[in-house]
Parts: sequence; structure tokens; C-alpha cells
Amino acid sequence: RSCFPQVAARPASDVLLCMAPVHASTVWLPAVIFPLPAQTTARRHAHAGVSPEPAQQRAALRQPPAGRLPVQRQPPPELARLLALGRAPSLAEVRRALGEELEGWGGNPTFPTVVLSSLARNSRPLVALRVLACMRDGLLEVDVFHCGAALSACEKGNRWELALGLLGAMPELKIPLSIVSSNAAVSACEKVGHWRMAIELLRLMPEVRIAPDVVSCNAVMSACEKAGRWQLALGQLATSLPELRAEPQATSCNAAISACEK
Repeated sequence: RSCFPQVAARPASDVLLCMAPVHASTVWLPAVIFPLPAQTTARRHAHAGVSPEPAQQRAALRQPPAGRLPVQRQPPPELARLLALGRAPSLAEVRRALGEELEGWGGNPTFPTVVLSSLARNSRPLVALRVLACMRDGLLEVDVFHCGAALSACEKGNRWELALGLLGAMPELKIPLSIVSSNAAVSACEKVGHWRMAIELLRLMPEVRIAPDVVSCNAVMSACEKAGRWQLALGQLATSLPELRAEPQATSCNAAISACEK
């Protein structure tokens, strides 16, 4: 059971951003919907008269020897094409940039993780979400590592609303929520000083059987500090951390002191 936004799936040709409420509060969150494809990749190939063999052969060449972890000696070619699209490409543009390499991802989930992590380092959250949508459209498995990299992209790109939308969509994608993914969403709120939503996420985490940790509390305190809410920052230091039976870190104390200073 999830307390994060739930939205019914609907047919669409793009990643849909719509608004869904959290409980009965007046705060509204965007939820990201990844549409299921109307036809499989094989059917699309049959209709277009294209053979999937070249992509599969390229994927086989990129496979590491048995018993060895994959090593990316150079960036995959699709990454350069994705970065060249800018920060707000359409779904169709991302699909064209991925090209036939997208089919090769089905043989090894490490490849999309490498691409998504690189997009996170380059602060391309919308591109990362479009890549996830293309994976779903191509019937490729989207796992917790892929979503974690996309959440990191949202955090680094200061797109807290996209982070919360993806977090809310994860249960519908059958991807388990974790403390890592939840903390990434809290940190995305913290980056822009969105203290109300950071506190709301901290409150909701136990309801989805996720125990907040010191990182969660530190991010909330930092969000309160950025907004000059020193009372709330001190409240987190005095109540949340003791409830977790965790010792305050230097980061915790610095955030509370800085909030009081402002």
C-alpha cells in the first residue's frame, strides 16, 4: 500500500504530467505516468519491415565476458545523442536519439543504468524520465536502479516536482520504494528549500513501511534552514532524531544553527 500519489493509467504518446492530491491536504503533486505500449516491439518491427538483429548483435558485442562485471571504457553512443538534445526534448526526440541501441538494453539492464546515471551527473531530469518512458514503451524492464538514477537526476536538476511524480509512480510500476529513493525525493525538495513538502514526505515514509534515517532528517532540517524556519529545524533536531535513536551529526547541528542565524 502506498500513500504517494496514485493515478490511473491512460493511453498517451508521451510522458503525461498531471496533478494528484496527497491525502486531503491542499498540496498538489505531479505524478508521472508511463503509458503501456499498444503493441510490442516485435510487432512494430514487423509492421515497419525492420529486423531487430543488428541491435541484438551490437548488444552482444557490448556484453562482458562470462563471470566479469561490465566495464564502460567509453560513453555509449546514445548518451552523446541524448545530451545533444538539450534539457527539454520531446519523447519522440528521445526515442530517435536512443535509436536501435534501445533494443540492446533488454539483454543487460546495466546499459540503461549507465546512461541514466550520466544524465543525472549532467542534470538532465526530464531527459531521464523520457528515457524511462521509452523503456516502458519498448517493453523493457524498469527496475529500482533505473528509477534511483532518474531520481538523482531530478535532485541535481532542482526538479522536486518530477522527483515526487516518479516516486508516486513507482508502486504502479511494481518497483518497491526504498529509503534511498525516498531520501532522493526529500533531498530534491531540500535543494530548493521546499520545506513543507520535505516534512510531508518525512511524515508519509512510515506509512509506506519506510523508516526515516539521519539522512532524511538532515535533508528536512536543511530545507527548513533554507526557508528560515528555525523553529521547525530545532523541532526536527529535538524530536525526529531521538525517535530514530540516532545521534545528531555535525550536519544536523549546523543546519539548526544556520536556521537560527537567519
